[in-house]
Amino acid sequence: MKQSEKEIPYKDCRIGGPYKKTDGRKYMVIVKNNKRIGVSYPKYLMELHLGRYLLSDETVDHIDQDFTNDIMSNLQVLPRSEHAKLDCRRVVPQTFECFVCGGPFTLNSKQMHNAVNNRKKGSSGPYCSRSCAGKSRTTQQHNIVRTY
Repeated sequence: MKQSEKEIPYKDCRIGGPYKKTDGRKYMVIVKNNKRIGVSYPKYLMELHLGRYLLSDETVDHIDQDFTNDIMSNLQVLPRSEHAKLDCRRVVPQTFECFVCGGPFTLNSKQMHNAVNNRKKGSSGPYCSRSCAGKSRTTQQHNIVRTY
């Protein structure tokens, strides 16, 4: 394909936005052939800047980690795998208080991810130790028995 035949992103589309999501991130609404899709604003800007659509394994990263800063000098194209690795390293370990013993404990990014998923599934926690998790489970079982 010659440079003059290069596909221009969103050439034959109706474009709406940018709109803001509840978390503050911006997105565009693209309508092409009566199909409506949402595209992140940074991705939209990068595709226009590059003059091509991003590949399926490419994503746009904010260099300064501020997703409200959408200037081109703050955006970079990364392979999805590299972007995921960067985001994992960016998660700051957080300290919590155990529900059972009240003691402090820290979760790293993987532990935090697991704790969030467990809470979504209805599990309690996180706890500082297996011992406190067991005590909590025993207490919960006693409370269920008492309600009947």
